[in-house]
Amino acid sequence: MVFALAAAAAANAKVIEIRVNQARGVDSTVAYGKLTAFGPWDDRNYALTAEDLEFLSPNETESRDPTPAFFRVWMRKGAIQEGHPLPTKGPDQYPRSAVNTFLQRFGGLQIDGKIYRGINRIEGNRFEVFEEEELEEMGEGWPRFVSGEVKITNPQGAEETAIAVNPVDTNYVIAGSNGPGNGQKMWRSTDGGATWSNAISLTGNTCCDATVGWSTDGQVAYTSSLVNCGSSCGVAFYRSLDKGATWTQSATLVASGSDKEYLHVDSYAGSPYKDNIYVSWHQSNVQKFARSTDKGLTFSSAQTLDTAFKGIGSDITSDKQGNVYYFFPSTTGRQVRVVKSTDGGASFAASGVKVSDTKASFDFPLPSMSTRNAFIYASADADLTSGPYADSLYVAWSDTYDTDNDGSATANHARVQVAYSRDGGATWTVTTPHPTSDGTTVDRYQQWLKVDEYGRVHVVYYDTRHSASRNGVDLYYSVSIDGAQTWEEPRRLTTATSPKINTSMEWGDYNGMDMAMNDIIAIYTDNRAGIDVWGIGGFADAPGPDYRLSVPNTTQDVCAGSSIAPVTVSLSSVVGYTGTVALSTPGLDASAFTGGVFTPASLTLPANGSDTSVLTLGTQPGAASGTYPVLVRGTDGQNPAVIKEATFNVQIAAGQTVVPALNTPANGASGQPRLTVFNWAADPAATGYTIEIASDSAFATIVETGTPSAATYTVRQQLQPLTTYYWRVRANSPCGDSANSPVFSFTTGVTFPEPYCSVSFPSAVEPITRVKFTGIDNRSDPAPDGSPALEDFLSVPGGAIVAGETYSMIVEGNTVGSYTTKVKAYADWNRNGTFDANEGYVIGDIVNSTGTDGIQAVANVLVPAGTTPGPVRLRVIKKYNTAATACNTDGYGQAEDYTLNVGGTEPTYTVGGTVSGLAGSGLVLSLNGSTSLPIVADGVFTFGDALTSGTSYEVTVATQPSDPAQTCTVDNDSGTIGSANVTDVEVTCETTVLDRIFADGFEQATP
Repeated sequence: MVFALAAAAAANAKVIEIRVNQARGVDSTVAYGKLTAFGPWDDRNYALTAEDLEFLSPNETESRDPTPAFFRVWMRKGAIQEGHPLPTKGPDQYPRSAVNTFLQRFGGLQIDGKIYRGINRIEGNRFEVFEEEELEEMGEGWPRFVSGEVKITNPQGAEETAIAVNPVDTNYVIAGSNGPGNGQKMWRSTDGGATWSNAISLTGNTCCDATVGWSTDGQVAYTSSLVNCGSSCGVAFYRSLDKGATWTQSATLVASGSDKEYLHVDSYAGSPYKDNIYVSWHQSNVQKFARSTDKGLTFSSAQTLDTAFKGIGSDITSDKQGNVYYFFPSTTGRQVRVVKSTDGGASFAASGVKVSDTKASFDFPLPSMSTRNAFIYASADADLTSGPYADSLYVAWSDTYDTDNDGSATANHARVQVAYSRDGGATWTVTTPHPTSDGTTVDRYQQWLKVDEYGRVHVVYYDTRHSASRNGVDLYYSVSIDGAQTWEEPRRLTTATSPKINTSMEWGDYNGMDMAMNDIIAIYTDNRAGIDVWGIGGFADAPGPDYRLSVPNTTQDVCAGSSIAPVTVSLSSVVGYTGTVALSTPGLDASAFTGGVFTPASLTLPANGSDTSVLTLGTQPGAASGTYPVLVRGTDGQNPAVIKEATFNVQIAAGQTVVPALNTPANGASGQPRLTVFNWAADPAATGYTIEIASDSAFATIVETGTPSAATYTVRQQLQPLTTYYWRVRANSPCGDSANSPVFSFTTGVTFPEPYCSVSFPSAVEPITRVKFTGIDNRSDPAPDGSPALEDFLSVPGGAIVAGETYSMIVEGNTVGSYTTKVKAYADWNRNGTFDANEGYVIGDIVNSTGTDGIQAVANVLVPAGTTPGPVRLRVIKKYNTAATACNTDGYGQAEDYTLNVGGTEPTYTVGGTVSGLAGSGLVLSLNGSTSLPIVADGVFTFGDALTSGTSYEVTVATQPSDPAQTCTVDNDSGTIGSANVTDVEVTCETTVLDRIFADGFEQATP
């Protein structure tokens, strides 16, 4: 087979003609030419057998990594041996370090005895290979050398960079990169980034994904690296005590199964967790976290975060209170998420918060990034100043304008997004730090974000505006001085456009930026003279003398005709500003307000100092109810004047409130969800409501109080199950609150799987497809990820059992490939709401099954003697490679819950049938040789003894009939009792030949 080459290949590049020779393969049943559906061709594919290819996922073509089939098999085999198999669907089946590992382990693509690294994606998973790495658009117009920027790495061949400036002495700067050559390399500058050392290697078998930082005293430098990369990577942590000159590994956070780690140091002087180090990574796309409280000497055990969502590309930041924020883009939910810790990373919220939806997922191709694909990752920081946006949180990521097109680079158009939160990560607002009107012709991606000591938000990113074909990039920079609400015009930082290079890594996955004191430096991959890492510093304007104006970010409630509470207006000098600022409230709504007075009306600010004025403001007696914005403006005496503005809201109420009429839950309602939602009639005169929920009708014990602004409320924490509660509401208004409503009661129910623990399989749901036990025979969906991790089959009938008896359990399930899953069952015999250690049963293994091919795990389950009658929760659970606990939270698999019914006595069934041809008398039948039943005539018979299900039975003739003599035979004579009476035993009697002769009168013998 010969693969045609695309006409779009670079003019200077010699494209390799690839011929796949079927005869070279070791297995004639493998169509080797078709292996290019998974990635670029490599002659090592010839060693693959059909058995090897079974390790590839059914959705292998969904993965867009530029790696050949043999390498994919190699990675999947190794991951299985390490106990954490790779995902089997979607574009993110392999870690982002897979390409790095391929190049490090195998050098590149082997074709006809040579190794090639030059590669370009044509479309989908079709690639062309070049004789050498060539620059696209590499004509005379591409300058080879420029001045004004700093080339950091030497020799060529580095990307994926991180940089950190010493927070005490900014002469010292450290950086890390993927390469040149194999492994992560470190770089060091002692003159503020003007010149750089030669490459410094770390100890051990490092790979990539550099991340760097400093202790707050500037004495210890930190880095982390992926290590020992084979089918997966571990994460190692390193320290330097000589400002980056030498490095020592201090900890291994995880031995294998990991990718895309990042570190953050809590650097705020007033934080209770100052100098804590936080490291994030993912394991099979599940978010992981560890912390160090001793400057990186040791780390905590790994925590698993936000398990309902998978993702790659995390970042961490912390605020002035030491709260930790873990950001990541979800590959399963097309959104950016954040998980919060309020105790310095000791624990995190059970689930995260959505920051924003995304149009793209994981990565997407662009003309300048068509082979590696532009990666969606988070870059986060917090405002640690005392300015007007103090404690604001910021996160930036790359995205597309429309839903991403995995098959066409030119169809995608990239942008950078920035989200900010002013309430500790609860709510978010998204802005774009660059123009969008040119979005169809210019791509922006691979961003990094930092906040400086003045509260300014800085973002750098690649921008293709100087490349007509969107193949070349420049580094651009945007800044916001109002907390990311608006952005100044982007500024070009590079002096030459960097062309795309046809390699599997292209620009790598990310760039970096850092700042300390008054200095800022960005680090990025630049291809103007080969694959290099460059740095540029000093591009952020030193802030000139200026002032800041702020007001409390709250809404005031006031009754029409009354004055609002005094508002403190704060002004502060920045960089030595001195001047007099006059205050005003322009555009004030005269129908709502009577005018405002500032005391004093103007402030004269001392250099780098601050001052305040108090605004008093009245409202009109006839003002309509509603929310009104108030704009506070500061105008100084310069020409032109420097104007600053801030806004707060006033909610005016008019009229008297009425007692709320309660709606739901209805009075006396039962079976209510534990996350109860309350509703009542809205009052136009109310500015809000107070709801109280108590465990007693006198409200002596109030379990929750809420103050919603609308006539609805959802409890913050789940209420107790099967418990009666009481609730009441009053309407609130600055004009006067209403009386409490009449009291309603309700009783909670339970929410599946309560009161039992839940189950999650964050790697993938690999389903159970059949459970057969006693009268239960339930079949379910065999599709991977097609059903919940814990499925509710409590209402499936047929679970009748008896204490002391043994029953057979059969389980089938989809292993999603040639894998082994282990099946267990748990039954809460003592009904204490948990599955105790002695309540588990090993059912067996299911190997290489689709879930519909009849492959089964089978075992007997003994119901403990003495189990009292009543319902019992049964949980059947299967998990890849290891037996699961009843409350599993990791890996691949599924669980199903059923209801068993323990009876006082086991159901019994009778044995019977029919008799035909009976002419004589004295016929006696026997059941199991112990029970006799005389038969006197043809017809239906039934033994009096009843047998339990599973008991063997046999019907025989104990006494044959006589007068006349007959012989009776039994058909369907034996079997095993099931779940119904046996009625098909057939007894047939015939008269003997001798008796027939005698009966015809020939009884005398012939002489």
